[in-house]
Amino acid sequence: MKKKLILALALMSCISCAGAEAAEFSDLPEDSYVANAIKVLSNNGIINGVSEDKYEPERNVTRSEFSALVTRMMNYDKNEYRNVFTDVSSDSWYAGDVQTLYDKKIINGVSENEFAPNELITREQGAKILTGLYEKNYGELQTCASNMITAALDYQEISDWALDSMWKGQMLGFLPRIVTVNRTQFNSLIKGEYYVHPQQPLTRAETAEIIYNFTNAVKNVEKAIAE
Repeated sequence: MKKKLILALALMSCISCAGAEAAEFSDLPEDSYVANAIKVLSNNGIINGVSEDKYEPERNVTRSEFSALVTRMMNYDKNEYRNVFTDVSSDSWYAGDVQTLYDKKIINGVSENEFAPNELITREQGAKILTGLYEKNYGELQTCASNMITAALDYQEISDWALDSMWKGQMLGFLPRIVTVNRTQFNSLIKGEYYVHPQQPLTRAETAEIIYNFTNAVKNVEKAIAE
């Protein structure tokens, strides 16, 4: 396990500093906030376009697709599928990804027997997976009630099981960036109303953003450990 983790971290370090000049998608503006993340991850084989020159950044991501991204990001060998979920076929392209992350206790089903591979993954589900993955490798993070989460207008929509992960995920960048509305300026500080949209499906752009942020969080903690 330790050897696998070292290999994964080496790959992440490469991802975080890799050049972003090779991958070009015609539907991704160069000035997009997520352009660099998408190009870097694409160049390193973590994410793919929907075609040679199209990325479709606003398309939503399924639970099976997100599982495959995490498996590739961590450079995990895929385990043979053992029919742990009734709605995941052994010959589906993502079966090994699901089994691997399930075995490592990184993902769960939506019920005891179902994974819902074709359902869209939500922001809170993504935060739960990445926060759990981070803590599995680096230890439990101290829970802190993030003001950015508790002050959100839709704070009450966060599922009980996801609240801790949303707090930690916001701190580490495992949530898509929060954009305020009705902004006002007070003493040089921007204040405003905002939403975290916990039940909203992740887009391909947002998924690239949080996966890229995860690699940078790993890079930072490895640097701190080395010091």
